[in-house]
Amino acid sequence: AWTLTRDGRTVLRAHLGRYYAPLGVESLGATGPDGPEFQVFRHYYAMPVEEVDVNGDDWIAIEEYADVARTLSDRTPYDSQYRGSVEDSWTLPVAPGTRSPYTDHFTLSLQRQIGRDLSIEASYIYKNTDDLLVWWPMGPGGRELQWERVPFTTWTGMETEAYQVVLEDFDGDGVVDWGDFLCLDGETGHEVRNLEAVVGDQAERTYQSLQLVLDKRYSNRWQMLASVNWVRGDGVAPRIHGQDLYIDGPIQFWSNFGDTMNDFTNNLEGPLPLNPEFLVKVSGSYNIPVIETDLGFRIRYDSGRPIWPVQWLPTCATWHGGFWDGYLVGSGGGSEYVVASDPNDPQWLPSTTILDLRLGKTFSLGRYGDLRLAIDVQNVTNEGEASGVGFYEWDYGRVYSVIPPRITGLEVRYSF
Repeated sequence: AWTLTRDGRTVLRAHLGRYYAPLGVESLGATGPDGPEFQVFRHYYAMPVEEVDVNGDDWIAIEEYADVARTLSDRTPYDSQYRGSVEDSWTLPVAPGTRSPYTDHFTLSLQRQIGRDLSIEASYIYKNTDDLLVWWPMGPGGRELQWERVPFTTWTGMETEAYQVVLEDFDGDGVVDWGDFLCLDGETGHEVRNLEAVVGDQAERTYQSLQLVLDKRYSNRWQMLASVNWVRGDGVAPRIHGQDLYIDGPIQFWSNFGDTMNDFTNNLEGPLPLNPEFLVKVSGSYNIPVIETDLGFRIRYDSGRPIWPVQWLPTCATWHGGFWDGYLVGSGGGSEYVVASDPNDPQWLPSTTILDLRLGKTFSLGRYGDLRLAIDVQNVTNEGEASGVGFYEWDYGRVYSVIPPRITGLEVRYSF
């Protein structure tokens, strides 16, 4: 920090740092090298159809399965099979040379006191995150999979390319056929890698922000803190796995981000999820004279966050019994998706403005103590814009959640 003027009211501050996210066992969703050995059994139960088909429509729905499963703890299986023991201590495959993710963070700010109780500060914030981790698929026997690009048209009409695995003689019978896909599907493993080992130098994420802060310290019965933020973010993000929450680990919540090359199709650049371009926050309080009552307020505005349409890719499944036209050979073990539009041109959710108010007063009861009465109203204007929407072809734009409605609370507190 440097004081730039003789009056001591202008200060320049700078900060530069590198922050590492340790490569921990929990962040990779595995038990680590000290996991215990455990025994595996398979139990079989016989149940009358009428107990399972609760609504009597001759069709056992998923929710009926779930209800019946809750009753199994009170039943005795008619057969049990021992499936062997599992040593889970070494299910943490990490590629040699894998590095912990890190973020370089730089901040530069200039602050000026422009009055006895008022200051203004302008800041520039820059962050760059690298060595991101992904959950990379490995072929049968731990061999490296080969990928090829094929032309693909998304449901939005975008001409792009999708990836599929190049089939090899995985089962060793001398021919490349359906049996090799079954071998791939059943024996695909994974290991944690740094993303740049997969896609090269594009494997990073940047964040920039300009921030203007006005700070009015308490005087003359009022105080306030206000800020305006301009935000720009760019880079790779798990857009294909969820756009209503940020999942930054390879298999946290079992997102398996990076278990296919398709995770990075149209997904290495563009605005970062959950980042609105503009943010305004104002909070403060005023002590109303005569009645000596505190009025608190908070206003939050954001310009809306970006969303992208996502394309489900038709991939081969074991139940197909053979190759189907138009179906790709995936890396095994699940569905695959691509971002179905230009990542640099997303759609944006509507802007939101939320106002919270609080009115409170303390009554002195003399030697009996104090009585505090307050009323809180959150989201005074009952802002009801969408906070979570669908992003697949079958539910794109469908509203799944909205901003919580107006909530009013009353506080009564007695102190003695």
